[in-house]
Amino acid sequence: MRIKSAGSICFSAVLFLFMGVFSAMGVAGPAPIELHFQPEETVLGDVIPFFWDGIYHIFYLRGSGWGHISSKDLVHWEELPNAIESGQEADAPDRENCWTGSIVEHGGVFHLFYTGKNSRDPKGDQKVMHATSHDLITWTKRHEDTFYADGSIYWNKSINGPIDDKLIYHHQAFRDPEVFWSDTTGDWRLLLHAALADGSAPAIALYSSDDLTHWKPEQPLLVLPKTSSGDCPHLFEMNDRWYL
Repeated sequence: MRIKSAGSICFSAVLFLFMGVFSAMGVAGPAPIELHFQPEETVLGDVIPFFWDGIYHIFYLRGSGWGHISSKDLVHWEELPNAIESGQEADAPDRENCWTGSIVEHGGVFHLFYTGKNSRDPKGDQKVMHATSHDLITWTKRHEDTFYADGSIYWNKSINGPIDDKLIYHHQAFRDPEVFWSDTTGDWRLLLHAALADGSAPAIALYSSDDLTHWKPEQPLLVLPKTSSGDCPHLFEMNDRWYL
């Protein structure tokens, strides 16, 4: 199983993010160019590129859900229906927002992993949620696959109790899932921003799975300084070396 990636899309992704930052800050950015796509009446952030069957897909944070556009040439873009929206029920794990994540394909099914946010969720403000699709357009949330920080290796406020609110990771940090297949270990790996169970430091958390459904906590890939934040981790291999 290979990781489906979109290496040549990086330049485009940078443009999306660059313009989104200007928009979010209320600052007049560079004049739009034909290469650039900007959604109307919303802020664009956290692009998630995915290449499949000759089509470039860009998923992005749009309001409280994920927007979606596609292109065959990285110039002309088609705006597609939002991939996912935040839950409507007051107790939905993603009631407040659907934050960033990643997409992989396995056995003809696309798997979207994202951060569900609901500060009123007694099990945890942030958690990993899962949706699937057969066409990259219509997605079905699999609520039964939702999982929270385990409280043994990674901190969960509802299990381990609060930590010093002067630390930048004092909130329920368990977000930004990055999923990929590892030929080295022969299973799926998931990275995300978390904190150690004793609250002593933030970390790049590591989970493993054989089926993209049941996830086992592993020792952290990297423990970070207290003044750091491990948002949006990305791991890739190039010339027999791994880069984070």
